[in-house]
Amino acid sequence: MNEFLIMTLDSLSVWLLAYLSGKYAFSLKAKSKFNTIVLLIVFSLLLAVLNSTNFEIMYGVIKIVCTYMIMISFYFFVFEKELSKSMYIALMLYLCIFSSEVITVIIASAVLPLFHLSISVMKHNIILNIIITFVSLIIMIVFRSKLKSTVDNSKFKVKDSIVIIITILITISLLVFKIPVSNWKLDVEFVITMLILLSFCIISLYLLKQKSDIEKASMMYQKVVEYSKTTNKLLEDYRIVNHEHKNQLSVIRQMANKDNKKLIEYLDNLLDNKTITKYQWISSLNNLPLEGLKGLFNYKLLEMEHNGVNPIVNISKQISRIRLNRMSTKDQDNLYSIVGVYLDNAIEASSKSKKRIVNINIYKEKKELVIVIANTYKGEINTTRLDEYGYSTKGKNRGIGLHIVKTILDNNTLFSVKRNLVDDYYIQELRINISKNK
Repeated sequence: MNEFLIMTLDSLSVWLLAYLSGKYAFSLKAKSKFNTIVLLIVFSLLLAVLNSTNFEIMYGVIKIVCTYMIMISFYFFVFEKELSKSMYIALMLYLCIFSSEVITVIIASAVLPLFHLSISVMKHNIILNIIITFVSLIIMIVFRSKLKSTVDNSKFKVKDSIVIIITILITISLLVFKIPVSNWKLDVEFVITMLILLSFCIISLYLLKQKSDIEKASMMYQKVVEYSKTTNKLLEDYRIVNHEHKNQLSVIRQMANKDNKKLIEYLDNLLDNKTITKYQWISSLNNLPLEGLKGLFNYKLLEMEHNGVNPIVNISKQISRIRLNRMSTKDQDNLYSIVGVYLDNAIEASSKSKKRIVNINIYKEKKELVIVIANTYKGEINTTRLDEYGYSTKGKNRGIGLHIVKTILDNNTLFSVKRNLVDDYYIQELRINISKNK
């Protein structure tokens, strides 16, 4: 009975950690205080019953999976968080708890022998569990911004992620139960196993963060496309009105009194060639056979104008007959992501160069639609590292875009890319196999 009470108190410390991390690390709002207290007691008893069972390796896997499922239920009921987000939060909490437990166990295993104590006394030791809980909470709060953004930015599909979650949990359980608590002793095997477990937890958290960053960047381009579809029509209306306006001014200039030099000069300023040619690319974009792609280019070309970058656009009329709208929604989204990444990189690189030019050529070549984006740049470009996650010539915390492109290309044979450096131009070439688009 006393042992079960200790287990219940141990379990209570876990749920208090889950509650505090949910409230302060993930900014979740709990139910009423009374309901929260009741749920804390109920979940503590559930976990205590689970921990009171003597598990071997195979059953240890089941235990860890069951504990994880209880954690999901905790976030689902206490914070009323949807199932997908509860799964994500519970997984990160679990990884943080294991990380802090490994750190605490390694330190304790080195300290306890100095007091002639066996490492096995750590089993159901309230003081050590409080320390583990405290260390876990510190980890959660210190990294709360990254953990929260990982959850907020992730499109977490339950069915697609169950395999990944089960794999992580099974790997952790196999490492945990490789050395039973009763056989713990400070030796090479023990230290290596614990370090492997810690490394696996850290790598899993990193992969979850990487997945979230990629999804966030991809979602950004989808939002740009949706916004651009609206601005596209407005820009086309502007082009038509502007064209008519210039025609009318030209007629007025011909009719004006040639002796009135001020009036002639004023009309010439209104008809300045720079103003006439501004947004000339709008007409070329009408040749694009996909509305979302047209809108995306419109948006990014306007961004170039705003940043003082000179866009040169050549789009073949021949491609207007290509039925890109027959592409699947997923393939269209992938296309927008690739083009969005390339245009963003071109805008940023060219804006720092002397010439500040982005040259866009879109044409059909045999059974492929070719999109070539060439931009001037400053400095050096290491083309061998461009696809690496996190690598960028733009500074820290950048370099996700081209990694997204690589991920798409690795899983989709519809697209192929080439890149090249010619003089002071960096050239990105995207080829779309339109023969597969039937």
